[in-house]
Amino acid sequence: MRVVVAIVAALTLVNCVSIKAEGFNNPTLPGQQWRLYGGLEIGYAITLPRGWSAFDLNTQLDLGSRMCGLNAQLADIRRQQMTNLHERGVRLFACDTSRDADQYIPIAYAVTGPVPPDGLDAYLNRTKQVEGRDLLDRRHVRTNAGDMVVQKIRERVTDANGILVDTTQYQFLVIRFNAFHLFFVEFPTSLQEAVGKDAELIGTSFTPVR
Repeated sequence: MRVVVAIVAALTLVNCVSIKAEGFNNPTLPGQQWRLYGGLEIGYAITLPRGWSAFDLNTQLDLGSRMCGLNAQLADIRRQQMTNLHERGVRLFACDTSRDADQYIPIAYAVTGPVPPDGLDAYLNRTKQVEGRDLLDRRHVRTNAGDMVVQKIRERVTDANGILVDTTQYQFLVIRFNAFHLFFVEFPTSLQEAVGKDAELIGTSFTPVR
């Protein structure tokens, strides 16, 4: 799946941040076929439904590209995508491996940056969507990680082959451990009915643990 260009600005927020001691609880599994992924080493905990796999891009980039792409061509596409994200500070990456034969598949990834000096809501209010992207929804929800802002964005762009790519992206934003944590779940808009509910459950389970 094409990495949404507009979020690159958010990914470049990554830098050294001060960390304070604070406890955490792992998120609750939404169902019997869900499982927990993450921990102190990677810095986050999330829940994933059956068919999804998660990877630490520090050590599992090649494994992730193979598991998220059924053949060599798709694996190369995934590897480039994961490499681009890793270079921007992304370590936690997940994908719907049950759709590994598709060119564009549901993916998720996390990044951490400094806390906006004027607060999260003010930061979001002044952040403008680029052409082709529309903010569909924004709301606060109470989650395992505390107060979280959830945004839903739809993007329509034309790729290098002249094909219209219609993508939906959920953003899950939380301030915790004196840092700004962003978690993204994105997928082809045509899969909204199939994966939209799971996308929200994955995202709202997102818990920074350090």
